[in-house]
Amino acid sequence: MHYQPQVRLADGATIGVEALARLRDEDGALLAPAQFLPALGESDLFDLFRTGLRQAVRCRAALAAAGHELGMAVNMPAVALEDAGCMAEVRAQVESGRLPPAMLQLEVLGAPAGSMPFNATAHAAAEVLAALGVRLVEGELAGGYGSLARLHQWPFERVKISRSIIARAAIDPLGTLRFVRQLIRIGRDLGFEVVAEGLETPALIEATTLLGAHGGQGFAFARPLSAVALAGWLAERRAWAPAGTPRSSLGALAGELLWEEQFLALPADPAFWRAHAHDACEPGHYLAGDERHAGLLRAHHAMHVAAAAGPQDRHYRKARGAFLAGLVAAVLQDDDAAVPAVSA
Repeated sequence: MHYQPQVRLADGATIGVEALARLRDEDGALLAPAQFLPALGESDLFDLFRTGLRQAVRCRAALAAAGHELGMAVNMPAVALEDAGCMAEVRAQVESGRLPPAMLQLEVLGAPAGSMPFNATAHAAAEVLAALGVRLVEGELAGGYGSLARLHQWPFERVKISRSIIARAAIDPLGTLRFVRQLIRIGRDLGFEVVAEGLETPALIEATTLLGAHGGQGFAFARPLSAVALAGWLAERRAWAPAGTPRSSLGALAGELLWEEQFLALPADPAFWRAHAHDACEPGHYLAGDERHAGLLRAHHAMHVAAAAGPQDRHYRKARGAFLAGLVAAVLQDDDAAVPAVSA
């Protein structure tokens, strides 16, 4: 097993790690899950889960002995909820005393058979795990019916926005950030912690932080590490103070979406519109003082002037469209916003 740190975005503190399976081929090279999972049958997946869980619990115990009290997340195929052997293994690890139950997080991946719309057996097993004190995580929040229905039906405490969604910021930054913001709002409104996967650049960290995610993981923090390398990484790791203003065009775009969200939520009163139009905003802070963005700063100013007439005013909507188009173009030209194609 390898382990990827999970970080609290508000201050950079490490809050847990996710255990990720690795296999070695005949030449000794490590294989990522995408290279071997498609070849595994159901019984193979169950064996992998049980073996990985045992290794992850041992690793977590060693980290705790070294002074690192962190949560340990283990991926669990949803079909394992219907397997007595897998559920017995979870109970055995919880009752072993090697970790507090709340420090074990099971990330549910995929959907159990017959789960559309509801699988009573899997749901009952999830309730049993929650009663043991194990934290359940929706590991593939993507906005589809299946994952959204499970949020309502199952005792989850955390949801993860999949890296496949985050990665689209490299080709559709505006649409991706809008979608991510709505997923974060859904998670927060339902009382869940929200973690974003696939944060491969500082710009993605900044944008998801501004949009309200609680935590994140990805190559911008650390690649999946062996247990030995993880201990070294944790020993050298330092938290940070969050930046007061965006430092990337993608962060500025996230800030603009929040400004617009607040604008649309105002009462239909010109006094509120004028006040919001004159308020400082994240994109304005980012653009100010940088000669490279002189044209964007002018477009930003024009949008704010037009905003005094309200969010439905045609002049405002035209100015807003022009500014967003320019900001999106800046994001697409920013190397820091690009997401490399890598395997977890």
